[in-house]
Amino acid sequence: FDKLLRDSKVYAGLREERIDYLSGLLEECKEPLQEYELLRRLFDEYYSYNFDVALEYGNRAAAAAGRMNNRKLISESNLGVAQLYTVAGMYAEALGAFARVDTLALPPQSKSDYYKARIHYNRDFKEYSKDENMRSECDQKLGYYRQRLYDLPKKVGQLSERYRLDSLSTRLLEY
Repeated sequence: FDKLLRDSKVYAGLREERIDYLSGLLEECKEPLQEYELLRRLFDEYYSYNFDVALEYGNRAAAAAGRMNNRKLISESNLGVAQLYTVAGMYAEALGAFARVDTLALPPQSKSDYYKARIHYNRDFKEYSKDENMRSECDQKLGYYRQRLYDLPKKVGQLSERYRLDSLSTRLLEY
């Protein structure tokens, strides 16, 4: 137990060093694309560490992408925010963030991430909801997004293949 505690303190210290380093770079940043990338990295650092700060950086990244008028980056930022809200169980907010994702602007790998995020959202919301109609709607959407993920081109599907196998196992366990 002592080793685990010591290791977690080391890990937290390393994370804080990365955050300080990235924050310093952000303060000095003058290039819009670099600013966006630093904001996204800070979002990623805080994602499992501090919800409120991660949300702030996710929204700032989306705003930075908006200033560059980059639909792909705007959508990827909003997808990250939607995933964060989903993990936190804030389903109405997650839907709002998903609505700001332009799936036509997403490259294939990000589209894969989008489908996985929508699967995660619908699976979790189905468990949360007590309304049978909502649960049924979530089941339909789960099927839809699983099929969309499955239908992605094979080169993207390399990463999706494991998900397909995991999804198949999950579906078999659900019956």
